[in-house]
Amino acid sequence: MSSSEHPLAGSGWAPVYPDSGPEPGKPEIVEVIYGLLYRDDLGIDPLIAALQELEEQEGPVVYVELLYLLTHMRFEPEEARKHWKAVVRHREELEAAVGYEVDLSVGLLSYFVQVSPKLKNPKVIELKLFEETRASAYRDELTGLHNFRFFQEFPGGR
Repeated sequence: MSSSEHPLAGSGWAPVYPDSGPEPGKPEIVEVIYGLLYRDDLGIDPLIAALQELEEQEGPVVYVELLYLLTHMRFEPEEARKHWKAVVRHREELEAAVGYEVDLSVGLLSYFVQVSPKLKNPKVIELKLFEETRASAYRDELTGLHNFRFFQEFPGGR
């Protein structure tokens, strides 16, 4: 598997969305975002630029999906866009204050804990590990087939 491929691509996995908040966007957008996040050769600034290009094509729903993937918080599209722009600014301010490159995840965490407190007790976990664990909840470990939970949550077995 390449580093830019989603760890569950081709497995029948689909993102699970909470009942509250705006409706999820197109799954294709989620896959593109995953691809960008998993690229080892893509630095922070090119990632931000790629997300901005994706927004020009798809609209601010890009930031709804991005913030959901990274924080599991859902926002309306314009609110998500404002938060994302503020996270990017906050990360740049942190870099200027400490004098070295600050990872996007550090800026994101600092923003949602200190600047716009929406997270109280965040838990940091590798995205790939989280997604693999979540996907395993829908497959039988022995057979690899979809389990009862999958058919309850996804009638019709999409």
